[in-house]
Amino acid sequence: MRYLRLPVLAFLLLGASRVSAADQKPAAYELQGKMFLIAKFTGDGKALDGIYADKVLLLPGHEYLKAEYGINPSGDRSKPKMIAKKDLIELDAKLAEKLSKDDSKKVIEFLKKSILTFTIADGTGTKLDPPDPVGTPDGKLTLPTRKGDVIMKIQPKPKEDYLLYILRKDRNRWKVIADYTD
Repeated sequence: MRYLRLPVLAFLLLGASRVSAADQKPAAYELQGKMFLIAKFTGDGKALDGIYADKVLLLPGHEYLKAEYGINPSGDRSKPKMIAKKDLIELDAKLAEKLSKDDSKKVIEFLKKSILTFTIADGTGTKLDPPDPVGTPDGKLTLPTRKGDVIMKIQPKPKEDYLLYILRKDRNRWKVIADYTD
């Protein structure tokens, strides 16, 4: 985003997280997750290249599953879609470039009132109620988590819109493997 400055985002993100784990110290996944959010909201393709996995699963209901983005011509947002890192970075950059000053203010307000949580997946499968209908058979988001994955969620209040990302450790570095941005 051209109007959303890195220092503002860094300030907002560094002070607004809760870790749902026994150890309350900032973990590597928390730092990597915050770096990812800063890169995503500023359209920093170089940083995203080091944080996204080679392929990322766009979860049902994701913004980029709309036909207008060109990766899903049918516009059916009820099914997940695997996308190459390169293509996702290009979409993130285009979206950041298109956002107006007013849109940037909305993102800042969303982040100001949001809580960033990290939950370590137990490997039993995770289903969440999405903030908006996603068209899945049970109406839920089924997260493709393995034991030890980290679910990063950004939400102002329970039952409100949220952003969700899944991080998985890959060669001593946490990578975003799934994305729910709506």
